[in-house]
Amino acid sequence: MKINHIALTSLLITTALAAISPQEMLYKAILADSTEEIKQAVENGASVHQDINGKAPLFWAVVLNKTKAVEELLICNVIIEKELIQISINNGDNNNKLKITALLAVKAKSYIDIDTKYCVCGSKCTLLDYCLRTENLNEALLLIKNNADLNLGHPSYKATYNTFLAKSLNSFIHHQRNIEFVYKLIQEAVSLGYNASLFLVSDFPAAFVDKNFFDFIIYNGADPNYIHTNHNESFSLTPLFKAISFGEKFGNKGLEYLLKIGVGVNQKANPYPCLEDPRGGLHSPLSFAIACGESGIAEKLIEHGAQL
Repeated sequence: MKINHIALTSLLITTALAAISPQEMLYKAILADSTEEIKQAVENGASVHQDINGKAPLFWAVVLNKTKAVEELLICNVIIEKELIQISINNGDNNNKLKITALLAVKAKSYIDIDTKYCVCGSKCTLLDYCLRTENLNEALLLIKNNADLNLGHPSYKATYNTFLAKSLNSFIHHQRNIEFVYKLIQEAVSLGYNASLFLVSDFPAAFVDKNFFDFIIYNGADPNYIHTNHNESFSLTPLFKAISFGEKFGNKGLEYLLKIGVGVNQKANPYPCLEDPRGGLHSPLSFAIACGESGIAEKLIEHGAQL
């Protein structure tokens, strides 16, 4: 749905100036994005449910990106249609739109699934995914606090299963963006039961190149011997196997960090996700390093007691 903001603004201004009834005061307040004026209009008898030109006050607040108006109307327990969330997502490039969209989803979560996938730029994703992709971290935190799914993805043979949040936040650490807020997001997620160990097995773990982040993840409960599996346990991966897979060029720091805190150098796993892969089956870290051609890593593992 394409919104003509100029036409909408003109319509609401015309309506607001034509008279001073409580209902028209409400729409004037929405235009001004004024919390106090909305409260005053409602106190004077304006209805937050009464339509203007077939649309409710909340609709106009959303399409005009009036964040304060949306927040105040939501306090009044207005009805939120599922379609309104998609309209908000599609509503131009204004930075307010994601805050508004997240507020709508959180308020309506009792009857609209907060993890519904919406169409964004031709593909479907959840609001949390969208907020992380666009670096709207305040909105991401709001969704996390309201129990958005932190383990997105379909059970498969891929190593990325259930590592959606870890993979997304790892990229922020890699690029040194919004570090303090990312730490806050992680702590909130962990407090709600998210497994911090996933940060050590997701794609390109930032903890393997950033010692401060590694220490932070361990402090927040990450298990260096965590075994990450898919739904039928035909595939498994540990932080040590992940470090080995990066090779000496990228995995040395991770290997060093893990060895220093006493990671199990003989804990076996099956790092080959494809059932048809002839290499499948349990491997020791040492045999995996040898199979990867990482002689330097193999030597370090042997020094720490690794066996085939």
